[in-house]
Amino acid sequence: MVLNAFMKHYILLIACLLFFPALNGQISHGGQPLFPPDLLRSSERNFFIEMPSFDVEEMLREDSLNNVSDMRGSFRFAKKFFTSIERGKDGLNYQLADGTKVWQVGIRSANAYSINVLFSDFHIPEGGKLFLYNSSRSSVIGSFTSENNSEDGLFPVRPVGGDEIIIEYTEPANASFEGILKITEVNHDYIDLLAYEPRNDPSASACMPDVICENPNDLNNRSAVLVVVNGTIACSGVLLSNTSRDNKSYVLTASHCLNGDFTARTADDYIKAAGSTVVFFNYNRPVCDSNFKMKGTEEMTLAGSTPVCVVDTCDITLLRFNDKVPGYYMPYYAGWNIEYNESTRTQNLTPYINMHHPQGAVGKYGISNQPLSLSSLSAGGFTFLPASHWRVVAWNTGSTGNGSSGSPLFNNRGQVVGGLTGGGSLCVGTDPNGKSDYFFALFRGWTYGNNSVNYLKSYLDPLNSGVTSMDGIDVAKDSMITLLSNAKYNSTDRLVSTTLNAPETGLLFGHNSLQETVEFAEEFEIGQNADLLGVYMMAPSTTLVGASVAPVQINVYKKILSPDNKVETQYFYPKYTTYQSGGFIDNNKSMSPNPTQSFVKFDHPVAVDGTFFVSYEIAYPSSSAFSVYNTAFGSENAKSSAWLKKTNGEWIQSENYSKQPVKTSLAIQPIIRYAKNDGVEAVAKQKSNMVRYNRTTRQLFVDAAPGESGSIEIYSITGQLIRRISYSGTSVFTIQSSAGGTIGIVRVTSEKGNSTAKIIF
Repeated sequence: MVLNAFMKHYILLIACLLFFPALNGQISHGGQPLFPPDLLRSSERNFFIEMPSFDVEEMLREDSLNNVSDMRGSFRFAKKFFTSIERGKDGLNYQLADGTKVWQVGIRSANAYSINVLFSDFHIPEGGKLFLYNSSRSSVIGSFTSENNSEDGLFPVRPVGGDEIIIEYTEPANASFEGILKITEVNHDYIDLLAYEPRNDPSASACMPDVICENPNDLNNRSAVLVVVNGTIACSGVLLSNTSRDNKSYVLTASHCLNGDFTARTADDYIKAAGSTVVFFNYNRPVCDSNFKMKGTEEMTLAGSTPVCVVDTCDITLLRFNDKVPGYYMPYYAGWNIEYNESTRTQNLTPYINMHHPQGAVGKYGISNQPLSLSSLSAGGFTFLPASHWRVVAWNTGSTGNGSSGSPLFNNRGQVVGGLTGGGSLCVGTDPNGKSDYFFALFRGWTYGNNSVNYLKSYLDPLNSGVTSMDGIDVAKDSMITLLSNAKYNSTDRLVSTTLNAPETGLLFGHNSLQETVEFAEEFEIGQNADLLGVYMMAPSTTLVGASVAPVQINVYKKILSPDNKVETQYFYPKYTTYQSGGFIDNNKSMSPNPTQSFVKFDHPVAVDGTFFVSYEIAYPSSSAFSVYNTAFGSENAKSSAWLKKTNGEWIQSENYSKQPVKTSLAIQPIIRYAKNDGVEAVAKQKSNMVRYNRTTRQLFVDAAPGESGSIEIYSITGQLIRRISYSGTSVFTIQSSAGGTIGIVRVTSEKGNSTAKIIF
């Protein structure tokens, strides 16, 4: 909420909350929904539950009044409806032939850009799978499994594009208990949060450069996050490091993002708000090019957190997300600095840099070359602690806006010194207006509170080392995770979308009038063994229409492009977003009006080495027009790495394609994790100790360090996948799916690498 309505009767709350129930995050676990075609066309009575209509213009009017405050508020983007939608009572409940139990229910909220929901009861058994998708199947999230269970049953889900969504839950016949699912909140997005750019007044963001345009190699680009609270409020925040270097998911943001107008709040209020919080990583433009206003990936999220430390009188909140940030997010845990004494008071650590998501937009950047001053801050009858805020006198580049609340302020060492509370800076054309902003001073909350055990220091310096500053931690580098690209889009190369020469029409690397190419691949070369974790794909604004059209298929080939060498297949469901002047438009396009970067995560790591290929496969006949961008090289020495497959199965390198040869690469960027060379002896020890099997009890034991997590795949001796399960720490699983005396292969995958073992059932 915007901080322009502070209540006169404010009950002081300075609480660092320690023993709250854990909330598992929103990491999905792959798979595919049933997508029954009869259901998607169903007119079954009571299948779709309708949300009430409301006055969007009145909501926008209220928002505009809030936006005139001189305090930086959070950014409302959704209308909340309170519901009671339960498995077993609503929608369709039926069984498949194999005994699998299915629950499907639709939610419709007319003209919504997207819909997100909150499960207040979420408790499902092992083997249960939950998916959410829209009627066109263009936006699909899940599966969510028993790993997403939490002690208090709360489970928030990120937005699903469109004004109709379907919730689908399947449960095996032999499940250990009946899953419980209850939706109590439905949020109607009336702004189009994830495609949002300030529209009513383009000058409002004209002076805010995209973070990719200032310094594409700044590691802190990967630490700043978009924060969405309660499905309706957008703020900003930052992922912080701690002295134990254990990669706990601590996100720093502003208290007013959780408590709105600073009316009296109890600990339970903060728990609920934090439990409904979702953070988006890497929501930045991937390319700095004024011709390509491409929005960043929306797939990398964590949901459900604990408010471990709240200091309202400084506007400081530290959230701990109970899932660690997956390595393929390539997170950077920002450093921090709490140095403050007479010698550092006037120390010039300029330039100071702010990274933020104003109005829920992709990441923006601000620079101030002026020293900070420590200030007191009052607003609306409420006064923060004296001298609790850093004053940024003026910005040389950029400004802040509503939704920037909680965003980090970095010194010239790249360390966080505070987070945004409010201010008066605005863009005047391409220049800031010269007014000040106020960031809570991190050092003020370091040892301030009602219990020394619960200080902010307790979480960021759990070793009690006494350090006053810490550098950031690059988990991707430490884990040998890297992004591959055959092009340098923020240097010498440009994105292009090549069309066929007249009289032919359509996309050279997508649907076209020739209809003779059906698959397009990008070639990669690496020097050692690695696991392919997923791929980024940059696509122009195109159409991929409807449920009746086969989805785009992502394939991985090893060594050569041959059916025998295809080692992985995934499906790509582009995001649905659209907006036109004058209102919300509901149409069948499955790509937004702007170009999009999407991330496709593989269900399990794919082993690659030497040469490998990532392709996308399309289908004809089709009314779709899908492709990814290709590259106009800035150097004549660049190597062509794009391939096309003809309908007869022949693969041709793009520069040798007779119809229209072009030297290029495709805008496909894999994320890989290189294998760590720990030596043969260490690997052998891991194989012998990590997995044990007891034939008598049919129990599989996985020995892992506390906090270590990963996946287990069990194969028959013929290579058929029998079971895939996840583990966290030392775990025990009962295996009942194979006959006694048969041989099985167990493959364990974790952040530390892979190991295999042979067992006899």
